Amino acid sequence: MSKKSLPSFLTVASFLAVIIAGVLWNNSYEAKGAVGPGVVSRAPLPVSELWFTPDMGSADMLNLFTQPNLWTYSRGKTDIFQFYEQQLLTPGSFGGCGAECGNNTLPNLISAQAFSKLNNWGIGIGIEGGAIKWWDCSAGATASNLAKQAVKNVQDNGGTVKYIAMDEPFMSAQQSCGISVGQAASYVANYINAVKAAYPSVSVGDIEPYPYFNVSQLEAWITALENKGVSLPFFHLDVDMAAVAAQGVNVSADLQALQSFAQSHNIAFGVIFIGRQDLATSDKDYYDSTIDWVKTVKSAIGLPQNSIFQSWLQSQSGANDIPINLPESDPSIYSHTRLINESWAILADNNAQFISQNVPATMIAGQTYDVSVTMKNTGALPWTSKSGYKLGSQNPQDNDIWGVGGRVNLDPSDSIAPGQQKTFTFKITAPSVAGNYNFQWRMVQELVGWFGDFTGNVNVFSFFDRIISSSSSSSSSLISSSSSSTSSSGSSSSTSSSSSSSSSLSSSSVVSSANVIGYAWSDNIGWIQFDPKFGGVFYDTLTGQLSGYAWSDNIGWVYFGPDIAGKISASSAPEAPVQWAKASAISGLVGVGGWAIAYRAIPDASDPNAQDSQTLGGWDGWIKADRGQSSFIDNPVKIDLNTGDFHGYAWGSDVVGWVSFNCKEGGPTVNNICKTNDDGTPRIGGTSDYKVHVDLGGSSSSSSCTSNCGEGSSSSSSVIICVGSCGSSSSSSSSSSSSSVSSSSSSSSSSSSSSAEIQIIEI
Repeated sequence: MSKKSLPSFLTVASFLAVIIAGVLWNNSYEAKGAVGPGVVSRAPLPVSELWFTPDMGSADMLNLFTQPNLWTYSRGKTDIFQFYEQQLLTPGSFGGCGAECGNNTLPNLISAQAFSKLNNWGIGIGIEGGAIKWWDCSAGATASNLAKQAVKNVQDNGGTVKYIAMDEPFMSAQQSCGISVGQAASYVANYINAVKAAYPSVSVGDIEPYPYFNVSQLEAWITALENKGVSLPFFHLDVDMAAVAAQGVNVSADLQALQSFAQSHNIAFGVIFIGRQDLATSDKDYYDSTIDWVKTVKSAIGLPQNSIFQSWLQSQSGANDIPINLPESDPSIYSHTRLINESWAILADNNAQFISQNVPATMIAGQTYDVSVTMKNTGALPWTSKSGYKLGSQNPQDNDIWGVGGRVNLDPSDSIAPGQQKTFTFKITAPSVAGNYNFQWRMVQELVGWFGDFTGNVNVFSFFDRIISSSSSSSSSLISSSSSSTSSSGSSSSTSSSSSSSSSLSSSSVVSSANVIGYAWSDNIGWIQFDPKFGGVFYDTLTGQLSGYAWSDNIGWVYFGPDIAGKISASSAPEAPVQWAKASAISGLVGVGGWAIAYRAIPDASDPNAQDSQTLGGWDGWIKADRGQSSFIDNPVKIDLNTGDFHGYAWGSDVVGWVSFNCKEGGPTVNNICKTNDDGTPRIGGTSDYKVHVDLGGSSSSSSCTSNCGEGSSSSSSVIICVGSCGSSSSSSSSSSSSSVSSSSSSSSSSSSSSAEIQIIEI
């Protein structure tokens, strides 16, 4: 380009020599009638290409090849890495680098394996070189031989040259050589023929300055080339923004006109993105002025077919080293690679439409599930892994709730074109702490930005499977055993799976667990729900121990234990008995002693579900179910193990107050505490029949067993595990089905009145 001078070692003698040689070569070539239609064949135009041309003397250019991790995402976006021709020739030779290149010379580029690495990364190589220059006005053998030698040096060292961009031959013809448009077009055609005779796969395009030439002049130049048989694969516009400002030209309108003209001639139209030469005296100045130019181009024509991020500017020291290239991710450094990423966020028309997703609404804490999310590319660019396109977590943004690091990657081979859909199928792990969690996603291009639709938010409930309580390993083993049977063998083998699973359960504590269901009432906080959908509270029929979660709309989870390492222990209870709520015996009418706690009062700053106890008015969260040791509880919590009904009251300080476990009973101060509101109106439909109840079963039929079911799942199927105290043999059947349970085969199992019956139904 005009902004780059010929290396200082080109002497007057050598200049005269190359001029004479060029004229002789050119006259000989033209005499043979080589110029004519069809001189250049061209591949179809790319959808969009990003070119990166670091300043030739930039201090860290070699680090782009020795430390590629510092520009992972900008590298993924780069289609063409362009060198200046002198960097690819022997330093000190005619046309080779002088001091302006710094360390970025051919031997050092070879040592850094620059060309082979670009090839391995799938990045094509471009060369900006001279065609018509003041030292070879005829674009003869001198210019074409330099270009051919540069290509050879690259390809001998593992690279693939895709493009040569001629450095403003029209301007040189007019400004330096004083030759006509038609003659200049002939010389350019000769140059292209000479290069392509040696390297047919290399495409040769043009760069020209604006507003040095106006739209009409540039269109006339391209037409003159076509008249000489030159079909340009690309035309890049070098815009001097300082001149634009000084002359007051309408750059937006001219960009639109030139793009339209280029497209009508099947030419890829490109814009060079560079900082203003009159303002860019530092990396930050360069960055800011380039971003302004990017916004101007985006507003005028959107994303050009070629976006060229290039520099040739000099710092105050006189070196060609503005801006620095690395790293791409430090917000305090205004690097060229950071500029690429942030400019691309402006230029790229990224968009996505949410199509569908498949995720369970309930999960067993700590278990793994297969889920899928389908998104459609409604933008202008393909989604590829190397360009940093991913599915990212939302609500909150970048969360790692599901154990995938907040990102789901495309496959390395994926290229999701505009209009195509991508289904991300991946495994997630349900949070280990019971609660409700948001499952929501959105597309992201790393170091560019988020874009497109959010997926629908699924409020997933993660809960502890207390029915399977002997150990996490036996739980996992049980579920995976019955699930794999369903998926691999069908209904005929599901019976044997149920039978073997029942056998394995008989020696665990699974048989001793039963659901606690129903409602308790507090005048202060309202209803407390005991329901498996909120995690569930479970009663161990062998030990009397209560465990799990109930729910209050006002104070959240009410936790009944057991201890959670590093979070909460019953030993922290404020007074005796320092234990989780537990029945004193396992038959008859038994008292319950011990504690539950409002989960959000548990002090754990690392847990997003645990909130400061100040949100509870400073209350420590403990709720006491007493056997009668404390005088303030006249009617402590009891369980009638003949009926399963709870009776009596717990106490939760002044925040919760009295908690009635059976609304049929009178309270400590008033009768029928749950029956009416303070104004006498009935509560919840006017019935007083709200109570907490432990579902102990007691029937030998399969229907009595299913009333004690808890649902779990694995990555491939769901299981329902039913527990009950059945006094005689029963028959259970199960069938493999994707959506329902039906009877297709059966097995019989029997147990004594002192044992429990387990039915496993695969879904």
